[in-house]
Amino acid sequence: MTWWEEAQRSIVAAARMARFDAGGIAGFNLTLDGFWRSFGAAVLVLPFAMLLARDSDPEMAAMSWAGWGVDYVISWIAFPVAMVWVSRLLGITGRYATFIIAYNWSSVVQIGVLFLLQLLHTIGLLTGELQALVLLLAYLYLLGYSVFVARVAAGVPWLTASGLVALDLALSLALLRGVAALFPGA
Repeated sequence: MTWWEEAQRSIVAAARMARFDAGGIAGFNLTLDGFWRSFGAAVLVLPFAMLLARDSDPEMAAMSWAGWGVDYVISWIAFPVAMVWVSRLLGITGRYATFIIAYNWSSVVQIGVLFLLQLLHTIGLLTGELQALVLLLAYLYLLGYSVFVARVAAGVPWLTASGLVALDLALSLALLRGVAALFPGA
């Protein structure tokens, strides 16, 4: 199977999980090769993430492009590295690769939802209070989706899955702050 065929299959699996269907996990390539290929999701969403970051996040907009690139790459590496130790601590090392594969591919759905909302805002269909409400609902949905993916893929209880997602968010914010300080905008 080519990488593109695997990407398509994995995006369908991630979309199935976005409907809170745990059976979607079976659509991922849950092998060591699938683990490494799942990082291709970072390349796939890169242009959309760039547009979103520059348009919607003041802290990102204030950062140089070099800083944004450094933050993007480190963010895709830091959480999987942290999860090596966390999975040992939680006794779920056997589910580590499954979790990272599903979590990586779920980012395509997440970026897709946010990009669609940004596009609706840009063309004037989503503005003002309606935009604020829809964004709030979207972020709550995506948070729930991330927790669901973590619960199913890591095989952990809801509270633990919530903690894994919180760890990812905290790590992302810390990295953003650190990189923004090192690479201020022009």
